Amino acid sequence: MNDNKVIVNFSKFPFCFRCTNIKKYDYTNYLSGEKEFFKNLKTIFEKEVPFFCENTFSDLQKKSHGHAIMSNTKEYQVVKEVIKKIVMDFKNFKNDSEFEMWFNQNINDYYIWQLGQSGGIRLIGIRNLNVFNVLFIDYHHLIFPDVKNNQKNYSKYKFCPITTYN
Repeated sequence: MNDNKVIVNFSKFPFCFRCTNIKKYDYTNYLSGEKEFFKNLKTIFEKEVPFFCENTFSDLQKKSHGHAIMSNTKEYQVVKEVIKKIVMDFKNFKNDSEFEMWFNQNINDYYIWQLGQSGGIRLIGIRNLNVFNVLFIDYHHLIFPDVKNNQKNYSKYKFCPITTYN
């Protein structure tokens, strides 16, 4: 057994299945409905996670779409805005300073990574040694958009598997 293989953890950030949109960046991870959510969940747990867990982070950088999201990029700003919106809602934070304190205590010391194998689904999270703690799911590959994965109009999507049933 190789102790350096990736461990994907969905439990550190219990808000990781929540959805949001950031109009400023034309970003959303809302879905069209339950059917799309369960199709994506099946892909994540039957294909993506097993593939990630068979590899090290070094392997994933060579064989897949696994890489750090550098802090001085537009993509990092999009990711931070998504995290901010989700966390502020989840934690009922009233102002930006509460979020910044949370961010500094939970995220700042780690690299934010994207993991993806094939298709458009990307897991966004933090890497702590060989553990990947999922922050949120970029279902539509909109953090790093490309022509192959971004041909739909996602702005009409409003389904969130967590908040839809509140």
